Amino acid sequence: MSSSPQAEGELIPADEKTTAVYDWALSKGLKLNPKLEYPVIFPPGYDGMRTKEDIIPGEDILSAPNELMFSTKLMNCPELEPLYKSHPNLFSLPDKGHEDYRMIAYFAYEQSKYQNSFWYPYLNFLPKEVETIIDWSDADLSELQDEDFEYDSKFRRDRDFKGNTELAEVLKTHPELFDLSLLTVENLNWIWKILCTRSYGRCIPYNSLIPIADLFNHSNVNTIYYYSPEDQKPPDFDTDELIVDYDDTDDSLNEKTKVLIMASMKLVRLGLPAAKDIPEEFKGKYDEILHQARVEDSQSFVKKMNYATKQAEYGSVPEEPDYRFKISCSKFETIKAGKQVFIPYGKYSNRQLLTNYGFVLENNHYNYARISIPLGDFLNPQQLSRLSGGFSPTLPTVFKLKHHELAGDLLKVFRALNWNIHIHSSAGYLNPLEFDLEILALDKMILALNKIVYAYPTNLKEDEEILKNAHGKMYFAVLYRIGVKRILIMQIRFAEYAKELVERARSGEGLSSLIENTGEGEFYVEMEKVQKAVNGYIKSLMEFR
Repeated sequence: MSSSPQAEGELIPADEKTTAVYDWALSKGLKLNPKLEYPVIFPPGYDGMRTKEDIIPGEDILSAPNELMFSTKLMNCPELEPLYKSHPNLFSLPDKGHEDYRMIAYFAYEQSKYQNSFWYPYLNFLPKEVETIIDWSDADLSELQDEDFEYDSKFRRDRDFKGNTELAEVLKTHPELFDLSLLTVENLNWIWKILCTRSYGRCIPYNSLIPIADLFNHSNVNTIYYYSPEDQKPPDFDTDELIVDYDDTDDSLNEKTKVLIMASMKLVRLGLPAAKDIPEEFKGKYDEILHQARVEDSQSFVKKMNYATKQAEYGSVPEEPDYRFKISCSKFETIKAGKQVFIPYGKYSNRQLLTNYGFVLENNHYNYARISIPLGDFLNPQQLSRLSGGFSPTLPTVFKLKHHELAGDLLKVFRALNWNIHIHSSAGYLNPLEFDLEILALDKMILALNKIVYAYPTNLKEDEEILKNAHGKMYFAVLYRIGVKRILIMQIRFAEYAKELVERARSGEGLSSLIENTGEGEFYVEMEKVQKAVNGYIKSLMEFR
């Protein structure tokens, strides 16, 4: 069936390598929905998959047998064991990159077989130009307007170059295994980028490249992939409603200096004198705050451990001979004819997408603004005078600000460090309770965020104009910083509206009127987002009273 007249993109003829890899993969057991067509060129010039007909909920898009998984299981083949044993410094623990180096070596080993490799049609098809952030120059990176991200990218670039330089020299000592012409740092960097940008890792027994399955582009969609028997329905068919969350799964940044992630006990230590210096009449307040801080930190720790356990279980899947890797249309969506077919690569912010894959999204469900504020900016003279034990006024204090809710962690710091033992209750130290303290904390939060926004060399409107004529790396750099600035500006809007609601609550308004959207038309839509972002905070404020 031909594509609909409203189809996105332009279908182009498949070249010889594309035809060869399709024929080979299908002959080895790949199953591909016949409603799909490839290659289709989508603006601004990348290729992807498109539908010829509607793909309905639960319908399989692609499935592949174990034999078509170019996986980390294969890297431990007997032919390469002598190499690994003779160079344990690279290919064994405690080297943290030993599995990465093994996988690069195995890839180069299969490359060196050329047409004699089982994987030749796939390896020959892979794009020769792969660009991620490690290919960016210092000038390119400066356009991110993010010093921490810039440092992290340079760190990764230098680490990868150094590691692959050492690896190339080691592999050259084994000409019986490798074509020496392939053992350039450039080729090993290319292999590493292929592995990083095209591998599947969750829900399958081993991290794997999967031919044809790596032709789908990324977006925040519900299309799912999993490992199961051929006739099993997608996992989300067991759920009654779509669960939406905004928790990203980004890697940690490589930091230039030590940073502070604020916790409740740290707020007690920074905001209050030592227990021995608390006046007797206030020791009850101090003990109550201390107890609450310990409870909150304990709850936070348990939450992190539960999440880590869940992630470990989620990614731990034993290999089964009759199971297949499958991509299916979610129970909660239909992919219309003529539309591009996306899959979600992961719950990644634009920073992680740019790091791993070399692109960003204009509207990214998991994006955030990572900000850094010197610790001294939060503290009064008395608090500054008490600093000790590794704390300093210049210590960067780091926060993640999301687009969907008021940044409670940041507000909590301003609240606690402006709390007054003489006039405020113990419950109001860590939680929203005292009207005057909340207004003060929100004012300071607004001031701090405005300071960050105005410190950028370009503003949001200027960036939006620059983006219209930007291309390549510049396009993604500008789109990245636009995403960050939009979140910062939205957080200022959230804080301003939250302050307005606190003032109304102080005047006697009840909860029901405070969480009601009174906007109209387009303003209603805007206010709906703002209202949702602050409702949780306002409900907590009223419930604590």
